[in-house]
Amino acid sequence: MYEEQSFRKSEKPSNDLLGSGVYALGVLTGILIGLALYLGVQVFSSLLSRDEIIDILPPVTAFLVSLVSLQISFRALTEQRRMRQAGVDPVLVAHIAKDEMYPLVLSLNITNVGAGAAINVKAQLKGDISPGRSDFLDRILRSDFFNNQRSLAVVLQNQTVPHWMGTGPDLFGDDTPIAPFSILLTYEDIEGSSYSSTHEINILEFENANANEPADTKIFRELEKIRKLLEKLQK
Repeated sequence: MYEEQSFRKSEKPSNDLLGSGVYALGVLTGILIGLALYLGVQVFSSLLSRDEIIDILPPVTAFLVSLVSLQISFRALTEQRRMRQAGVDPVLVAHIAKDEMYPLVLSLNITNVGAGAAINVKAQLKGDISPGRSDFLDRILRSDFFNNQRSLAVVLQNQTVPHWMGTGPDLFGDDTPIAPFSILLTYEDIEGSSYSSTHEINILEFENANANEPADTKIFRELEKIRKLLEKLQK
């Protein structure tokens, strides 16, 4: 069973004073509310007549409507900003997949399923993975990239970066498959916002997967056999 647990956090660079506009809106709203309270006290403490109250009622109503409109407009702009950011945010996932040409080979892929490019991508393996099961897996364990010592410059939208882990028999073994492990991915978008996600990888996802070879691979291997046989006959 394959389980993936991931989280993502974004740290947007912003002005410390204004932030995302909440501070400025709060100050402005406080000033307007204070002004409204001051005017209200002045109006009701002066014991205005009915005609005078009717005269000042339209501007007070317009003021309150403007205050509500300000709040609604701010919320609408905030939501638009979030949607615009979601349209360019990268989302990286780590997963196991079968190689298209060699289905017996399983690869550890890093795929960008988001809407923008991911830059400065780093990875850190976590878990107890015993070496010696596969040359490809040992290479991954020794890799600077998977030990958070080297980064990928960029992973474009819909791009997959594969890393061969080894064949199914090597990874599953006779009785004991490799233990589940996790990968911590950290990366940035083009605006400098940082993201991180943790992905749980379990080889048992492919326990009952079909490992048949595609037709073109079978043809290639049969042609190789014929070529070797002809070389022997010539000798």
